[in-house]
Parts: sequence; C-alpha cells; structure tokens
Amino acid sequence: MEGKPERSSGPSEPGTQVSGAPPAPLPLERLADWAAPSLVLLSLLVSHAKYYRYPLWSSEMLLCAGVLLLAGTGFCLLALVRRETLYPLGLGLLILIFLDVQLHLFVRALGGAVWVSPLLAVPVLLALFFAFMLLIFALRSEIGRIAAAAWGVIFLATLLLPSERVPAGVMIDQQVQPRQDLPMVLHLVLDEHIGVAGIPADLPGGTAVQRHLVERLVDDGFTLYGRAFSQYAESQLALASLVNGQAFSAQPEYVVPAASGYTITRNDWLRSLAQEGYSVRVYQSSYIDFCRAEGFSADYCFVYPANSISVLRSFELTAWSKARLILPRLFEGTFDFFPSKPQLTTLASPAILDRVAQDMDRRPRGSAFFVHLIWPHYAYAFDAQCALRPAVGTWANVGDIGSWRAEDFNSESERESKYALYFQQVRCVIKSLDDLLEQMRRRGSLADALIVIHGDHGSRLATRNFRNVDPSAFSRQDMVDHFSALMAIRLPQAREEAGSSRESPSLGGEDDPPEAARGIYVDRQESIQEIFAREVLNRPLQGEAGKVFVTGGGAETLLSRPMVELPQADLPQQ
Repeated sequence: MEGKPERSSGPSEPGTQVSGAPPAPLPLERLADWAAPSLVLLSLLVSHAKYYRYPLWSSEMLLCAGVLLLAGTGFCLLALVRRETLYPLGLGLLILIFLDVQLHLFVRALGGAVWVSPLLAVPVLLALFFAFMLLIFALRSEIGRIAAAAWGVIFLATLLLPSERVPAGVMIDQQVQPRQDLPMVLHLVLDEHIGVAGIPADLPGGTAVQRHLVERLVDDGFTLYGRAFSQYAESQLALASLVNGQAFSAQPEYVVPAASGYTITRNDWLRSLAQEGYSVRVYQSSYIDFCRAEGFSADYCFVYPANSISVLRSFELTAWSKARLILPRLFEGTFDFFPSKPQLTTLASPAILDRVAQDMDRRPRGSAFFVHLIWPHYAYAFDAQCALRPAVGTWANVGDIGSWRAEDFNSESERESKYALYFQQVRCVIKSLDDLLEQMRRRGSLADALIVIHGDHGSRLATRNFRNVDPSAFSRQDMVDHFSALMAIRLPQAREEAGSSRESPSLGGEDDPPEAARGIYVDRQESIQEIFAREVLNRPLQGEAGKVFVTGGGAETLLSRPMVELPQADLPQQ
C-alpha cells in the first residue's frame, strides 16, 4: 500500500524559523538604527554636563539619560515604519541639531560669518541643508551603521577625554596693597530692577513694593531717585553708557561681541578708581566682561556662568525638577525647541552677594567692589523671603526675547501674573540688601563708604518686545516697563557734609532714626546715565540725556525716542 510522500528535510525557506530552533539574532542594522539616535542625544547630554561641571552620575543626570534613551527608541519606530524615508530624514535632522548646538554654525552664518556675507547667509544655509540631506538619503541603506559608529566614538571621546569648560571662578587675583586712607566703594548693578515710579501701582502689590523699597533705602541713608530711567533696554549698552558717562546714538566700538556675550573695552569709571589708588575687584557674570578694558585691568575678577545648570547643585530640588530644567538646555541654539524654559542665571545671585559680603569683611578700606548681579532678572523663582519655590513649573521668564515679533510679548493677564512673581523677587533683593548694609554698619564701614545701587533697565515686563522694534511702536506703559530703572546713591559722610544735588526732604516719622542717618527721595526725572555722570564721575553726561535708544535701525544705528513722563510714586504724605 502506497504511503504519502515524505516532506523534504532540506533547509527551510528564508524568513521562516524551524519549530524549536533558537530565535534568529537581531540584525545588526536594527541595533545600529536604535543606537545611532540614542548616541547622538547622549553625546549632547554628556558634553553639556562636562562643560558646566555637572556630575554625570547624579540622580538628575541619570534621569535625563533615561529620557533620552526613550527618545532614541522612539526614533527606531521611524525605521520600522519607513526605513528608507522617515528614518534617514529624522536622523539627518537630529545630526544637524547636534552640529548646531556643538558648533553654532547656523548662528554664526546668520550673523554673517567670515566666509559668507549676511545677504547670502540664508541661501547658503539652504544649499548646505539640501546637500547634507541628499548625502544622508544617498547613504540611507547604511546610515544607521555609519552614524552609530561615528557617534559611538564621539560619545566615548566626550565621556572619557578632557573637554572645554565654561569660564568660572577666579580669573584674576593680583595681590596689591590699596591705599588705606580711601573709603570703600560698592557699585552694585541689579539687573532688570525697575525704578520706584515705574513699579505699576495699578497691579496688586505694586504700591506696597514701592513704599517698602523707598522706606528701606531712605532709612539706610540713600538718595533714591524715584523717577530715574535707563536710556537703553539692553544691559551691555546701558552699562557701557553709564560707566563711560556717554549717551551714544550708535553702537559704540567699545561694546564688543564675545563668545558668551559682550566685552566692555572702555571703562572710564573703573579706570579712574584704579588710578586713584583703589584695588578694583569685579564680580560679574560671563555675559558681560568688565575685568579688562583699555588702560585698565581689575586686581580681582570673579566670573559666574550666565544661565548655567551648575547652579542647580546648590539647591534642594527633587531630581526630577532638576532634570526638567536640564533637558531643554541641551538644545539651545538656532534649533531651540523650548524658548519658554526658565532661565537659571538669577539663581546664582544670592551666593555671589554672600561672597562679596565675605570679601568686604576682609577688605574694609581702599577696595572698590563692582558687582553685576542678574537679579531680580528672570526667571522669577524666589519668594519674598529668598526661598526658592520648589515647583519649577511656576517659574516664569519675562517673555520670548529671541522672537522677532514685537507684538504679543505678554498679554495683559500674563503681564499681571508675572509682575506678581517679580514683586516677590524684588522683596527678596531688598531683604538681601538690608542684610549686607547691616553687616557694613556693624563693621563700621558704612558711614564713609560710597555705595551706588542701580538697575540697568526696567523689568521689561511689557506687552511688546524691546528688541528689533521702532520705539514709536511702544505704548506709554511699554516705555515705563522697559526703561524705568532703580537708582540710589549713598555718598560718604564727608561728601554729604559738603553738600550735593539732593533737593527733597526725607520721609519722616516719630520712630525714625536720627536725621543725619537718613536719606532722601528725589522726585525729579533723569536718566541713570545722567545721574551717575554728575554724582559719581563728577562731569556732565555726553550726549542726549532725555532720550531712549533701541536696536533695530541697522548694524550701527540706534533708534531713539524722547522718554515719556514717568508717573509719581504713590507714597505716604511727607
């Protein structure tokens, strides 16, 4: 009886798996497809952490790495869906982001790099972009393996080799002997501190902050110029103008772009202090360099990084909160997908002020302290008692200053809610100033010290952006928000007795300190540049004092507008 023919025992057809056989190994290209985007993202993380001196094995860094590995796995789904189209497109864009963050190629090209004129920048960038993507697609069958091998080497090199680090700490420390017959000088720049009259009294808490600021500074013997304003809404222009006693209407040649911001290469104020015999000590962010100028070099220069994740190590936030602040910073540059992320620069300010206070204790005479604090500048993260709010999602920035749209900078409701946070940060600054001045009083250095405290521009919590816009487009409210600036000066007692330009009576009360210890409130509208030139530099301001200037008129020209009349502060009757 014939049986059925037996099934062949030869090799199985491709793509099938014999029952009971071990599972087929994962194809090498699948592993490479997964590894390539993950290695690109992890290389960004490691590079950022090492640049800012952040420990790689901290809990928050491990959380960041886990999130990026999940994102890399998400890119693998593109390979499963469309291996020949979506995957190379996504990986190519990711590589471009990596190159932009690491090399800032697009920022340099758009600003007019040495190899291309500004007019040709956009066409050249588009041509390079399409040429790069054509190369990616030409290699699409092997792009996963190529990228995985290349970024495997980059990742290991970034992890294991020494790398560039952000400038931080003591940059200059020359041991000099100052003249002991000179009183201490403290020049404190409080970045983005609005003036008394500019504080919006129509918003909840505004009047209370006005009165508190006046009470504390007048009690401490300051002449407080309540209706002062800055002639510039950008820090580098405002401060370069002030220290040189010059109101310029075009970009000055001594404000020079640098790697992380600007360098002020002329500084009449600090140079005059050095020539007088002072030991000049500068405490600054890496955004603006005041330590070296023509004919001047500070004896001591301390630099703290602007907007650095390293400051997070000093605060007791949860690992997840820190990871939420670190991750968006990996993509800063032209391709910044998180423009509203909270800035971190202001977080360093309390520790810097503590450092200044300690140094002042050791050097009470013959030293001039120039301190630039990014405070009460955004992000608005501190409460009125200087405690960091743990809910980082409630921190707020002034607005998207990188946007080219002047309108819709803040809605009216956003402006009100942000001002509520800003008021808390101002109160924190006042509290810290009280502590510093009380320390000087105990040490006996307050009476004959020259102290200058001022903002560089307003809060800028306006409804329109302050950059790249004709100032004629500003409303009256925008002008006040952008340009009203704090200005307070405490002259040494010897100069006080000789007289000054102070003209208003002090605010009185039954329990006030002795009259000689009190200051006054001046209700005259002047620019901080004009006041500083007259009261500190002892010369008139060069240029137009009553105007404000903004960028937007081209590479060199600044647009101008007369400053609006500032309101009178809502203060108690004198």
